[in-house]
Amino acid sequence: MIYFSFIGNHDARNPNSDEYGAFVNIFKEYQKSIKKIYLFVTSSSGNINYNEIAKSNLNIIKTIKPNIDFEIIDFKIANPVDYDIVYPNLLDRVIDIFKKE
Repeated sequence: MIYFSFIGNHDARNPNSDEYGAFVNIFKEYQKSIKKIYLFVTSSSGNINYNEIAKSNLNIIKTIKPNIDFEIIDFKIANPVDYDIVYPNLLDRVIDIFKKE
């Protein structure tokens, strides 16, 4: 199974907590089936650095499944909540990934 996901605000982990965001929780649930991860990361916003959140989450995942294959995909779009922009761009990227896989 290939796992596609975005990194969001709620994936930032509080170091004083044992709770994870959706990205890690979904991985933990399906870890035996997941062979590769494609992680879409949008531009940083204000004081939120999504690339750092992605790397931190992938480090957590690598402690669970050290040999997991993953790719971080920079998803540079003007507005990550404008679905008229997100969906066509996401579709193009996923089609390219399917061709590669």
